[in-house]
Amino acid sequence: MDVFILPACQGKGLGKLLMSEIMSHKDLQALKRWGLGTTDAHGLYEKFGFKQLAKPQNMMEYVLPAP
Repeated sequence: MDVFILPACQGKGLGKLLMSEIMSHKDLQALKRWGLGTTDAHGLYEKFGFKQLAKPQNMMEYVLPAP
């Protein structure tokens, strides 16, 4: 579920290439809603149409406690 570009490989357009391939994949074209979490790549995802949650009050999460 996690996808990332190693720091040594960043800045070479790999994130844009990966997102372009994912977003244009024929098997994913019927999806109505996409979700993601990021701490530092908001600008990248905005280029592919992602926006802040319209109604964050409607979202919930469950995180397992640390052992």
